[in-house]
Amino acid sequence: LESHKKGLKGITVYRDGSRSGVLVSESIKEGFQTHDAPKRPKELKGEAFNTKVKGVLYSVIVGLFDDKPYEVFITQSNIKGEGLIIKQKSGDYDFIQVSDSNSTHKVLTDGMTDEQAAITRLISTSLRHGADIKFIVEQLGKTEGDLFSFTKGLARVLKKYIPNGEKSTIKCNDCGSDNVIFEEGCSKCLDCGSSKCS
Repeated sequence: LESHKKGLKGITVYRDGSRSGVLVSESIKEGFQTHDAPKRPKELKGEAFNTKVKGVLYSVIVGLFDDKPYEVFITQSNIKGEGLIIKQKSGDYDFIQVSDSNSTHKVLTDGMTDEQAAITRLISTSLRHGADIKFIVEQLGKTEGDLFSFTKGLARVLKKYIPNGEKSTIKCNDCGSDNVIFEEGCSKCLDCGSSKCS
């Protein structure tokens, strides 16, 4: 009847399985899927940002693969701007910045505590295997304890890579709304207007 109302001259109805090749549906893999990370090139573009943790200045260096965060390093220094992260050997990485007249070289694996090294390795592993940066940032924001400030510093930098308008899974502390988005590295509630950048 609906076809007649629409003015169609004829219709054909197939039931799934009545004829091969007519209704084709892709099978959806269920369950937990794993995959390997893309192979890291010897050199990756890197971006360095400064953050303070308990009054100590750190540089957070984010390695980009296809312009997406792929790895994270943190070092007690004052590095800002773009450069190259060069893998010298397993576990040994350098950050090189080239300006008009000179180059700055920094070993990225020096100066971290074992706990800090473990956190940056786990974040890098997650990023390399395709974890959503928003999820990583939100999980870092939930940590407490001795590494609280350190993880907050990392989260502040990584928030810069969350696209504007991306919906957060965290509720607004002020009004309880779940209508929260990321905007310019901050989370903003669309209901009450509250904004949080830490």
